[in-house]
Amino acid sequence: MNENRKNQKNDINELFRLIRILGFILISFGAIMIVRDNTPWGLVLIGFIISLVEIKKIYYKKK
Repeated sequence: MNENRKNQKNDINELFRLIRILGFILISFGAIMIVRDNTPWGLVLIGFIISLVEIKKIYYKKK
């Protein structure tokens, strides 16, 4: 049971690592978009990533 829980936590950590990498790519892309044609999409993406980080914090507090 305990071993299974450790594996589950490792899977979650891997998932968040992927999300973080994707988030970094999205933020970079968003910054390029802002520079290119002043669209607010970059800000939207950055806000989305920040909210993901907040969700992660809340999720770990519950555990």
